[in-house]
Amino acid sequence: IENNQSIVLKLRSFDRSRPVRYEIGGDDFRFFKISDSILMEKIPLVFRNPKDKNLDNIYNITIKAFDSKNNFVEKNISIEVCPKSDDEFACKYGLYQISEAKYSSYVNDVVKYKDLIIAMDRYDGVFFLKKTKANRMQKVANFNRGRLSYDMDIFKNYLFVLDKEGVSVIDLNSSFENMKKESVINENGENLYIYKNTLFLTESDGNIDIFNIKDPKNPVFINSLNLPNEISSIFIKNGKMFVCVNEDGVFVFDISDLKDIKEIGRIKNSSVIKDILVKNSYAYLAAFGDGIFVFDISDLENPKEIKHIKLDSKSIKLKERDDYLFVADLYAGIKVIDIQNPKEAKIVGYLSTTKAQNLWIDRNILYVADGKGGVKEIDISNPITKDILSKVILPKGAYKIFLDKDEVFVADFQKRLDFISVKNRKKPVLLKDLYLSDRTFKIDKEGDISLELDSLIDRDYVSDIKTYKNYLFAPRGFRVEIFDKNSFLPLFFIGDLNKSIKCVGVDNNILYVGVDKDIVLFDISDIKKPKKIGSYRLTFSVDFLKIYSFYLIAFSEDGNLEILKIDGKKLKFYKLINLGKSLFDVEVKKDTVFAAVGRGGIEIYDLNSFKKIAVINPFSGYVRDVKIVENYLFAAVLYEGGYIFDIKNIFKPNFVAKTDLYGILGIEADKDFMYAVDFNYGLNIIDINFIKNKSFLMKK
Repeated sequence: IENNQSIVLKLRSFDRSRPVRYEIGGDDFRFFKISDSILMEKIPLVFRNPKDKNLDNIYNITIKAFDSKNNFVEKNISIEVCPKSDDEFACKYGLYQISEAKYSSYVNDVVKYKDLIIAMDRYDGVFFLKKTKANRMQKVANFNRGRLSYDMDIFKNYLFVLDKEGVSVIDLNSSFENMKKESVINENGENLYIYKNTLFLTESDGNIDIFNIKDPKNPVFINSLNLPNEISSIFIKNGKMFVCVNEDGVFVFDISDLKDIKEIGRIKNSSVIKDILVKNSYAYLAAFGDGIFVFDISDLENPKEIKHIKLDSKSIKLKERDDYLFVADLYAGIKVIDIQNPKEAKIVGYLSTTKAQNLWIDRNILYVADGKGGVKEIDISNPITKDILSKVILPKGAYKIFLDKDEVFVADFQKRLDFISVKNRKKPVLLKDLYLSDRTFKIDKEGDISLELDSLIDRDYVSDIKTYKNYLFAPRGFRVEIFDKNSFLPLFFIGDLNKSIKCVGVDNNILYVGVDKDIVLFDISDIKKPKKIGSYRLTFSVDFLKIYSFYLIAFSEDGNLEILKIDGKKLKFYKLINLGKSLFDVEVKKDTVFAAVGRGGIEIYDLNSFKKIAVINPFSGYVRDVKIVENYLFAAVLYEGGYIFDIKNIFKPNFVAKTDLYGILGIEADKDFMYAVDFNYGLNIIDINFIKNKSFLMKK
């Protein structure tokens, strides 16, 4: 149902003798009533203000129908409140991509006029697209090919195009055969902005030239402004012009008289401001690399910052609809921020794209100029992303995860080891967080951990997590810490190896410890008295260990991989391979190795011959982690999200589903849920069936 719908549905039942009596029960019964066999809302139900038990806008009730002898039948009913009830797909799944078009090399702008979708290619002119009966965007014409193009905007039926030659206009009411581009302003510029019948042309030196375009083919110069730095954006509302001047913040001008423009305020911010949007008495600033700043500008002489929302990448463009702020966050795609209450503004939606450059909103559709990704068409009738079932927020995020039945163990960026119960996947509980260090660290482009302080030894972060029986093993620096995973108490540590420990493996009462170029074996029959029983020398420094059947696979991030046979309490050489590329994780199923090789995707090898069988690489990010559950392969792809592939046929893995999660670093899964850690928020739990169904419908 839609917001404030009042009447939900008409109830129908039949009894031969007398009228039927109804009763309402269930978790959310108090919001409904029945009058003359009509189920109605007692109070208006509003999408932006859920009141149901789970606060997810799904109201669960039970209706009983009684006859005269109090015999009854009952029916469970779920009522979902949506922004737009006729869009069943958006109501159920939230923000989603409808289609995309890749007809050019680098799309840097997009606008809409009637049934035309107009995309600007920075290096190849302007493309005109139309929707087909199959709901896809198809190219129908293009202009200005081979010319460097910067910006465009629409005034009435005219498209104004800024390229390296100046400003031109195209009459959009002309047929494609008769369309022509006419030069109207022979000045170089960086960007153009149209407000009512005025065009503002910005130049690289901070100059703004202002033209009257009442007659689009004959612009008349009015005035010019000069600012201290390069201008990145302009926003105009109610006679006030807000100008983003990169590092110099935002200048505010009264432009009620364009011949006598006066500065009336300034919003100071130390970040590089790329765009601004003003609504009511609040200004929203897109800060390059610093997210979104919200200012109260009711007093323009004294603007006050009231909120800062950190985003994943580099915020560059803003659009607004129905109190939702849409952010082009460059490499991290689209972010949606609920700004109904500016002081409590929060992220509610996100969708990965290739390189979001610019945005255009037409009713319930968001068009994205997506760089090499072309043009994306996104349904925003319900702009909330519903992929993630629940979260455990860990400040500064997390990088390592291990799943053990109903418990998840996470290493986070605050140097803590987190014990989390996931018995109730909708409501995970942080049971304990153990503080391990007082130093900070960061991740590089590919997601690798490094200390912010110069150090030869990464002794301050947990480099691996494994469990065995009732124990948890966490290597950190020179030691392996051993915890009781039920009481969370530290039991013992192994710390006399004199070198940094990167990884562990454990099976059959033997603990394998990766120390530089050695694998050291400990008998842990008595967990409080581990006994060293041997070691094996590798030809490289080991970063990871994986146990499969009677094999131990040791590998390093620079692509070395050595397969050893486990022979009782000894290790024997079996095979040595150098992949010649980055290697972040491996999984093995039925003598088949699945290797996460970063930008190269996932490579699949035969374990015995180590011949490459197949490659999975539809990714634009870095594959950091892989996990196999039954016939499904799960992949954590940094800067994209979590992927699922069907690997029944290992020669032809099939895409099943994807969830967007830009900062993902680690992944685990069981049959029903995917567990992912990311460098922004911590632990994310995703319902696998939900994203499978969503992906299936999107493909249809």
